[in-house]
Amino acid sequence: MDSGAVDHVFPETCLVGIPLKESPLSRLGKGCVSATSEEIPNRGQKQLVVKTREGHCRGMVIRIAPVRKLLLSAAKMNEAGNDVHLQGE
Repeated sequence: MDSGAVDHVFPETCLVGIPLKESPLSRLGKGCVSATSEEIPNRGQKQLVVKTREGHCRGMVIRIAPVRKLLLSAAKMNEAGNDVHLQGE
């Protein structure tokens, strides 16, 4: 979970069994910007179906880019109607 991420972004090595599809932004050559203001290319997107704790299926779009780790956007999760609680140790 990343409180600063605008979109869900996964490395290219993740979700290898799910087809990579061109997205409107990747088609236009639009990437994203890292926390250090570095331009990151957009390789496309993958569509996931995830289950909630209650067993409900939900769709989730993941942007694929050359990043080092999974970035799940707390803001996007909240926009989708999920409560996001971040707690320190």
